[in-house]
Amino acid sequence: MASSDCSQKAADLVGIFCSKLGKNAGAVDGVSGIGGVCRAVATSAGAVKLLGTTEDVKSEVEKWLELADEVCKATDVNAKLQELNAHLETRSVFAGRGMAITVADLSMFAAVHEILDEKKYGDLEKVPHLLRWIDYIQGKQAVYPQVPVSLPAFNPPKPAPRAAKPVKEDGAGGAKSGNAAADGKIKEEKKKKEKAPAVKKESDTSFSVLDIRVGVINKVWKHPGADALYVEEIDIGEANPRQIVSGLAKFLTEEQMLNRKVIVLTNVKAGKVRDVLSSGLVLCASNSDHTQCEPVVPPSDAKIGEKVTVAGFEGAPEEVLNPKKKQFEKIQPDLKTDATGVACYQGVPFMLSGKPCTSSIVNAIVK
Repeated sequence: MASSDCSQKAADLVGIFCSKLGKNAGAVDGVSGIGGVCRAVATSAGAVKLLGTTEDVKSEVEKWLELADEVCKATDVNAKLQELNAHLETRSVFAGRGMAITVADLSMFAAVHEILDEKKYGDLEKVPHLLRWIDYIQGKQAVYPQVPVSLPAFNPPKPAPRAAKPVKEDGAGGAKSGNAAADGKIKEEKKKKEKAPAVKKESDTSFSVLDIRVGVINKVWKHPGADALYVEEIDIGEANPRQIVSGLAKFLTEEQMLNRKVIVLTNVKAGKVRDVLSSGLVLCASNSDHTQCEPVVPPSDAKIGEKVTVAGFEGAPEEVLNPKKKQFEKIQPDLKTDATGVACYQGVPFMLSGKPCTSSIVNAIVK
């Protein structure tokens, strides 16, 4: 059983998150254990979103509430931390596949702090996924001490240089005969004529033609004609926000979308999606069978309107992508997340303010 001090701190933590939802948590009596206290506080406040918004998430939440006290009693702390780290390797939070915080996270956050004193915070460097999760939660509360987080410097790999084609020579001394020289001259002129369109064709399907910017979702509502679609109003640093339609209604709630930072492909041609104007594309990571999908996450300190860059593919983007050339359709197969969740083009990371864009979905398609 958790101590009264431990339970009170857990209750205070849940109370803070209830207040963020505009709910007031009341006192709870006769409840023991971190998990039980967290559940009771959220229930008393009517903060149903903290308890899970779907049956699957509710079931996961209950499992972790039951395990919270087991974590508190762990005798092999390192083994328990490794177990939690493995669970968070492919997800952002303990319950659900999005980024919504539930009482599962709050109870585990309280439990982890119970088994770690400040002298042992250095041990968390061995469990990077757990440390990432702690950093995500701790900035939103003031009940527990802050765990120092030192993120490693990220050095994106440079694209491999292209090898120059060898020049063929004729004869032992490399001198060309009259006919060979004439033939070479004709071939050289022909090569010059063909050179310009060849370079243009390559640039038409390079990442440099894309104009991808950081935006924040100011408003979101259900598409009036399609249950699977949202309509968002997104600020990308222009005079007026963009209205964009996204197929995310099956994966995230409106609350999870609101005030979320995203990266937006801004130079796609505006058009109507089910009779609603859409002037951009929110880039998302999805697994192969499309059972998981979420917007790619820019670094937290990225500025609104900042342009995504990829080393080796710099250049001025197209003002508007040409739909007839299917430029994005040709580039998109090379947009993926890697084994650590970093969004990449041909294996080179999407960068903003010197940091990579990421997703909790690894080895995913980005589109």
